[in-house]
Amino acid sequence: MKELSLTCAQVLELFENAHTVAICGHVNPDGDALGSSLALADLLRKTGHSVTCLLAQDTVPPQLYAFLEDYRFVPATEYVESPDLFIAVDSPALSRLGMAESAFKRAKVTLVIDHHPDYDGYGDFYHGSVSSSATGLLVWNLIKESSVEITRYPAECCYVALMTDTGRFAFQNTHAEAFLAAAQMVEVGISPSEISSLVYQNKSISAVMLESRLIARMRFSENGQVAYSWITEQDFNELGLSRDDTEGLPDILRAIKGV
Repeated sequence: MKELSLTCAQVLELFENAHTVAICGHVNPDGDALGSSLALADLLRKTGHSVTCLLAQDTVPPQLYAFLEDYRFVPATEYVESPDLFIAVDSPALSRLGMAESAFKRAKVTLVIDHHPDYDGYGDFYHGSVSSSATGLLVWNLIKESSVEITRYPAECCYVALMTDTGRFAFQNTHAEAFLAAAQMVEVGISPSEISSLVYQNKSISAVMLESRLIARMRFSENGQVAYSWITEQDFNELGLSRDDTEGLPDILRAIKGV
């Protein structure tokens, strides 16, 4: 659905009329949903807002990204307020908000910040672009447009969002703006090598064993252009896995020549 996007200035003006704000990404949040939420919350708190970051399901946040400061999220089932503003990040459809849907509907005003092409128009307002490499890049532009001082912490959150959604700047959604923004984040003080190591070189033994099972089950179709595999609930039980251990599994299949 084609939707008219608010400008950065219009979004910041919308923020001025809200005191209580709830922010939530999609179910099974990835680095983009989490990093965008945290960076946006930091911006709003610096401008005097009361902000709660929600999880769309009744779980704990992925520990893979727990190295980020102020890594605090409240399960949506525990949130009973009716916020002045609800911001859905990285979530193109209301159904992707999971258990946070009721809080979304209680809010006085709703805003969707997203970069997916299948946004269905469920919010009162929309800020986004399908050409953006990540929702975190949209949030980064809001931070730059605002009057707050840009510090390392929100830059680190936005970098995690950008790095993970572009597959370490290797996917087809990587473009010049992504590299320029990453350079700006480095100038603020983030360490790309440290962040990359924490996200991509910090696997548990169970995660590596899961990868071996994924590879053993690989199947191909369409003359080798399509590769697929699967993991099971039994894998989780036998290996003592958490959802964090599944991060990056599709990249193993994506890396095969010809796929």
